Amino acid sequence: MKKTKIYKMEGSEELIGDVPEECAGADVIIYEYQSEPYQGSGTALIKKDGQWYESDLGHCSCYGPLDALKDDMQKPMGKKLTDLLPDPIVDFAKSLGYK
Repeated sequence: MKKTKIYKMEGSEELIGDVPEECAGADVIIYEYQSEPYQGSGTALIKKDGQWYESDLGHCSCYGPLDALKDDMQKPMGKKLTDLLPDPIVDFAKSLGYK
């Protein structure tokens, strides 16, 4: 299985925890993430099998930022990055050459 490329936006914190098996074989995971005591927030864009997925990395202290990926990987966005409204994480993904 190919290795997934993982990019974080400048100023983002490292994600702690295992990437869910639903993301295995993804081409790329691009994310921005910030944490505060007992909570965190951020967004991840995942490309797998030619489809883009978006995941909200927001969480409370009961869960980690990667827990939502399991469910979010069930619903592809159905759009290309170029079809999305301007957003810092989308712009970052485009700057890396992803469409």
